Amino acid sequence: MLAYRSLCPNGWTSRWDDQRENGNFPVKLDQ
Repeated sequence: MLAYRSLCPNGWTSRWDDQRENGNFPVKLDQ
């Protein structure tokens, strides 16, 4: 799951983390 951190810019991953914490990330990653 953390492979995306080495492939994507830090700005993207921090925004995704914020979205997941707020419950508005468009995909359920825990399934």
